[in-house]
Amino acid sequence: MITKGKKMAYKTFTNIFDAARRGTVEDVKYFVEKKGADISVEDADGWTPLDIAKGRTDSKGNADVVRYLNCAMAKNDTYYDAMRTRPFTKVEQAEIDCFCKAYGNDVHALDKSGEPFMLHEAAAYWDVAVVLHLIRQGADVHAINQGFTPLMSAIAENADIEVINCLYIESVRMKFRPEGDPTDDLIAFAKEMRNTDAVKYLTGWVDIIKSMQMPKEPIMKLLDTIVNAEPDSGIGEYWRESGGGLLKSLETILSYSVELTPEEIDLYRRAKDEL
Repeated sequence: MITKGKKMAYKTFTNIFDAARRGTVEDVKYFVEKKGADISVEDADGWTPLDIAKGRTDSKGNADVVRYLNCAMAKNDTYYDAMRTRPFTKVEQAEIDCFCKAYGNDVHALDKSGEPFMLHEAAAYWDVAVVLHLIRQGADVHAINQGFTPLMSAIAENADIEVINCLYIESVRMKFRPEGDPTDDLIAFAKEMRNTDAVKYLTGWVDIIKSMQMPKEPIMKLLDTIVNAEPDSGIGEYWRESGGGLLKSLETILSYSVELTPEEIDLYRRAKDEL
């Protein structure tokens, strides 16, 4: 966050492309939210702001810029579903082309042991775009290779958390299972593999699943807190940048609760209007 008294860096940028190329997430947000910049527009070379952000060679602030632009693109849909169906950026497509050149494009290809391996290979060593590409092509997220699913391969090889997130949601999703959730076994596996990032991520999902058993009142209180949060507060900012993902989670949780009152329905509508 830019503090009072400091010069706002975005004033030195001429447009959103320049901000995506050299700036921080605050700079990019300025052009999107204050100037109404179109994040789907392409420059003279056919690059969108997200293409440029993904192609940056520096690491400072880059992940935050990419995440923000991803969320902004998913504004009118649930975050993950929008990411799953949107067109690949030029940077992502280059990664996909590189993978396909090395391994082919047959998602059902078998290794020397006669087991499917393409999605496992992508999960362990490649970018999330390659994983999404193979899933769109019909790759089986539950395929077994040497006793591992693609998600287990990603965890074992300390893959990027985006890859783990993608495969987890594809294979498990937010489905409450009274007989026990497979996430518990995945956490144990992640601990065995000493993948602390995966343990943290999966533990967070367990908390969400457990919250499905909560009474309705705490959930509505949380929704009320979100709706009435100050725009520049932490929870207010996350609410807007999640592109509706948090609202979708609350919808799922509330589906396990009793019927809502008219006042609670009004609160829910206000929450949707905030997006």
